[in-house]
Amino acid sequence: MKILAFILLLSMPLMAQTSTLTVVPATSYQTMRGWEAAHQSGESWLLPDETEEYPSTSFANYDDNLFAAMLDVGINRIRLEVFLSDVNATGYAEQPNTYAAIQPSTATAGQWHYDRVRRQMDAVVIPYRDLLTAQGETLFINLCIVDFDNAGYDAENTPSEYAFFVNKIVTDFEDRYGFLPDTIEAILEPDAGENSTNWTAAKIANNIVAADSTLTGNGFTGIKWIAPSTTDGTIAAGWYQDMVAAQAGLPALMAELSYHSYTTPNDSQRDTIASEADGDGIGTAMLEYIGADFSMLWSDLTRAKVTGWQQYTNTFPYTGWTDDGAQYFETNTTTWAVTPAKRTKWLRHIFKYVRRGAVRKGVTTTSAPAVAFQNSNDTWVVVIRNSSSGTMTVEDLPAGTYGINYSYGSDTNDAPSTYNQSFSNQTITTGQDVVFTMSGAGVATVYNINYLTGDSPSTSSVMRGGVKLSGGVKLQ
Repeated sequence: MKILAFILLLSMPLMAQTSTLTVVPATSYQTMRGWEAAHQSGESWLLPDETEEYPSTSFANYDDNLFAAMLDVGINRIRLEVFLSDVNATGYAEQPNTYAAIQPSTATAGQWHYDRVRRQMDAVVIPYRDLLTAQGETLFINLCIVDFDNAGYDAENTPSEYAFFVNKIVTDFEDRYGFLPDTIEAILEPDAGENSTNWTAAKIANNIVAADSTLTGNGFTGIKWIAPSTTDGTIAAGWYQDMVAAQAGLPALMAELSYHSYTTPNDSQRDTIASEADGDGIGTAMLEYIGADFSMLWSDLTRAKVTGWQQYTNTFPYTGWTDDGAQYFETNTTTWAVTPAKRTKWLRHIFKYVRRGAVRKGVTTTSAPAVAFQNSNDTWVVVIRNSSSGTMTVEDLPAGTYGINYSYGSDTNDAPSTYNQSFSNQTITTGQDVVFTMSGAGVATVYNINYLTGDSPSTSSVMRGGVKLSGGVKLQ
């Protein structure tokens, strides 16, 4: 009889997860700076040797498709990489970086190679920035310094040379495009590879302080810093503590305490990251993990209180592409169609509707977990993860018309079984609820249909002299 009862139990459908969700406007958490992708977009990634092709001979085949896909998913922040090896005696350095060591302060004009930044800006960042501007939004640009080579100059031990390098790159950026990056990520993955024998938390702090002083002295104000960006997310808070111990004034220069999740922090460690940042009045950011999925995004949002988040890059178009979570989009190298990867289809439920400047708000729930956000134009978004079918009642939303977008399936590493579907819009008055029924496990996003209207923050990428210029090249 026990065996029969167990079989009957297994054959029963999952109990419906009926839930009442109530937004709490008085409770505020972090303010979002954006959903980031690494700069790789306008290049071909050639296997098996993983060489990069600059400029890509195929990018013109899919650039418009890629930009449309990025807009649809909600990418609004770019990591723009510049290598310390981009000042060298032998020319523009492809990967792997082999170059003659030159101190930036003694390099000639011809030994400064801006190709990497310029090509990505001209082919990807500026066109995409213009598209975001056209829909009333701004692109967040994070200039990321990359080392990973022992053959170069001793940047980690010569803050004045690091400062000279950063100032030179920022000067060329501003001269060419007429605005400045929003942030500078001080050094990418200081605990990985060759970096691990060179960089320490104190050295990062010393270099940030020196470079920030040089930038400010040359009139480049308003750029904030991101660090330590360790591959091991479990040590990021400790590195940050050591950075502040080395330079007490560092928090005033910082935008975000950053980490990667190749060693993934647990919830307690995420709480510590949030606590360290909160104590200094800065944000946090998870800025790389190949394979990062919706479940990780959820934990990073709710426990580490991230203000920025990145899986990895936009697209690596190559024959034999695999959906490994290294790229948000698949680019078909025959048809040049660009489509969201399986994890991206889940990420879209938050990325698309929660815009730059949104504040995460409180939400109570009787069953299904949820997060709530108030965009900068005062529109609301509630994202719900339900483990089974059931009726969802969302209370205390402001009056307005709400869309309900949903997908069914497992929101981890699997593609949705049903993707990007919508229930009918619901228009509510003050005191009315949004109510709908899910027929299976999945994710639902309840959003005010005007979530994009006037949604951009009051400032765009940092301006110098208070003048904002449009288009790709600075007006002379």
